[in-house]
Amino acid sequence: MLRSLLTVVVLCLVYAHVQGTPFACCNGNGEMVYGFCDSALPGIKDWDDFKTCWESAKVHFSNTTVVGEYNVTLAERYSIFVLVLDDNITEINALQEEVPLTFSADIIPEGSTPEYGYLPWEISVSLPFSAEICPKFIFSNLAVNFTLQGEQRRPPNAINLKFSISGCGRQTQRISNFTFKGLGYSGLELAFLTLTDSNLLAIEHVSADNTSGLDALNFIEIDVIKSSLSYFGDVTGNIGMSYGLSQYGSRAVASSFVVVDPDEFVANFRWRSPNDFNTYQFSWYGGYPQESGNNSTGFVHIDRSTVEYIRDLDLGSVNVSACTFRPWISKKNPVFSREHARTIPKDPPGIQIYNMEMGLKSRNMLTKATRNAEARRAWLQVAAKAIKLAGSSALETLVVHNTSHNVNLI
Repeated sequence: MLRSLLTVVVLCLVYAHVQGTPFACCNGNGEMVYGFCDSALPGIKDWDDFKTCWESAKVHFSNTTVVGEYNVTLAERYSIFVLVLDDNITEINALQEEVPLTFSADIIPEGSTPEYGYLPWEISVSLPFSAEICPKFIFSNLAVNFTLQGEQRRPPNAINLKFSISGCGRQTQRISNFTFKGLGYSGLELAFLTLTDSNLLAIEHVSADNTSGLDALNFIEIDVIKSSLSYFGDVTGNIGMSYGLSQYGSRAVASSFVVVDPDEFVANFRWRSPNDFNTYQFSWYGGYPQESGNNSTGFVHIDRSTVEYIRDLDLGSVNVSACTFRPWISKKNPVFSREHARTIPKDPPGIQIYNMEMGLKSRNMLTKATRNAEARRAWLQVAAKAIKLAGSSALETLVVHNTSHNVNLI
């Protein structure tokens, strides 16, 4: 059974493959293959197989056996653990009495570092794949918790851990009723699938240099439908970079993105240090299908959704309809801290809505040149008024209307 490397973030995987083979691959009945996930072994076929491989991931990342000539451990050599689903299954239904599956940060020995230093630790789920037609598949009721005992933050010198699920097409592969909690050290990445009726909570891990190496939430060519997404950190919706698959960007439909106070979930949470290269950003990038020879003019990237953002909002080449965007008005927002205020004269909070397709006529989109300065002023004016109101829910609203969009920037 040949597997495609649609297992981890596409660009990262391609680069990793060129440099080496850092994969520990768990197949059916928990059988392991190290190095590369192309294997004739049957993949995971049911919930029991999946649980077995999840437990194998804990054993793998705690393994301190030294391998090879460079004095690295088995986990450091194979830092990406892949749960390989069988290509012939059509569904897995997690038993509600057996979730959430858990993974604690202290499983990975302190001081451990992936051999390929540009990679994070990663647990990745590879959905069924076919080189011809992406097979239909649905994963229901999965729930996972990434945390540290006592909800403490990870040591500042710890390497980020990423949890990812990768499919081959949002039209045929779906994750339903998914519950994710990454509290202070795990980011979530979903690629080439549809997410429905799910609840996500992702709080970034900030390293010793007071920066975050991973998005709290990262979506590549997926549809997010009727889901609630709570986060603190960065959020990115992005286009796919895989040959033969779509490159239109992700969609959010009837969903909400809500910023949460990380101190309520992670004890002794470490905040980023404010500087010009360390700002919080909600980004959503896409392409216009109708400008790429595709007749599906109804492709809307963010539709009937609410987006709350910490600092910067960046929308590039996306169609948006009936949505509300609002800054996180809280005393805990770093934007209002004394340290962050020093960076504002040079780089104030900003809203950019623009067309990334150079040379193409902007399709009724707000352009950076005409709206960015006004949007930045509006951000600060609204925030200032909200703080003065101190308990009132009344907010000034900057409403943007044109022929194809109805967007509220609150």
